Amino acid sequence: MMRGCLVCIVLTCFFVAANVDAARFKSHELTDQDAVLVLDADDATLFDWRSEQPLIPASLTKLVTAYLAMEKWGASHQFRTAFYYQDQTLWIQGFGDPYLVSEEIEHIAAALVAREVADVKTIRTDSHFFDLEAIPGRSRVDDPYNAPLAALSANFNTVMLQRHGQQVVSAEPQTPLTPLAEAFGAKVGTKVSRINLISAQNAQRYFAELLAAKAGWSSPKIEVDQRVPSGLKAAYVHVNSRNLAETLRGALEYSNNVIANHLFLKLAETPESQQVSFEVAVTAAETRLKSQFGWSNFVMRDGAGLTRDNRFSARQLAQILGEFQVHRHLLKPYLTQRDDVRVYAKTGTLDGVHSFAGYIELDQRPLRFVFIFNRPMPYQFRQHLLRDLVTALQAGTLRSEVR
Repeated sequence: MMRGCLVCIVLTCFFVAANVDAARFKSHELTDQDAVLVLDADDATLFDWRSEQPLIPASLTKLVTAYLAMEKWGASHQFRTAFYYQDQTLWIQGFGDPYLVSEEIEHIAAALVAREVADVKTIRTDSHFFDLEAIPGRSRVDDPYNAPLAALSANFNTVMLQRHGQQVVSAEPQTPLTPLAEAFGAKVGTKVSRINLISAQNAQRYFAELLAAKAGWSSPKIEVDQRVPSGLKAAYVHVNSRNLAETLRGALEYSNNVIANHLFLKLAETPESQQVSFEVAVTAAETRLKSQFGWSNFVMRDGAGLTRDNRFSARQLAQILGEFQVHRHLLKPYLTQRDDVRVYAKTGTLDGVHSFAGYIELDQRPLRFVFIFNRPMPYQFRQHLLRDLVTALQAGTLRSEVR
């Protein structure tokens, strides 16, 4: 075969079961832009197509972020946010807690009121813990997946809105309509819409507005990008009611980019940290992966998989799956209509990138699979390939093959 041509193999009846008509299975073409790896519960290779080749993983990067987060903090870890009060002014200092949702802000409001933080006239937000001068992979697209990052944020820096006639309303019963959310209402119609808050400044303001509404403070002045005065004692430090495992479910099952990149930035955090950045987080993540696995041929530039600069091989991601196995139920379940198999997996999608990786439970010990395609693929190709794989595994006819 000529070097200049795409290396291509037609795997007719890719997984052939002796007791099933081969016509049920499609022919799957694999090229040098693809990687496929299937490992059994003992780490033996059942199928390997270019598994050592670094490719763009898209959201499979979240698996690496989740593993690193578990290694750093443990499943029970809870994140914090600090509140300072003086002369009817409330300062809020964010440290990157990614799961400050409306219900959590209600807990915060109740705790502040119980500590006699009342009649607040000014709220000042401090989000300087994140240095966001450069955010890999973030574009100007205003879809919710591209929501801004901020060390102090609420509801993943999005608002859920709906229009009833001429009136904009919150589409979440637990979330009051704030002035900032209403200002974004021009973008919505009668269908429920999740709206990107666009900037870190808006994210901070939205948090302050929600807190004021929950606490019953009447229209306090809000100033963002402030700094907590030196020497001011915290009136309250909030510890999130959700632990890291629950937080990671949002990043993995629901593929939340804000959660993943908040966690990635915080990987660089030390007890002495005054600020963290993507540059420092990249060094922390890559140092840990090299030390733990001895990897050299990989690139990790963000924690969500938004940037095309990321590169991982199918073999590397399978190693991560092996280490993360005990937490596999944090991933989204697939083939849920079937009683004979359980699948927990993560997809990854960018323009021209389609990936899929996870665990297949046919008995007590799960198998692992990784599919990465760095080219356009037919609709639901990954899911069809998964079903074919499960059928072959059940039939016991998946051949051991390395390409």
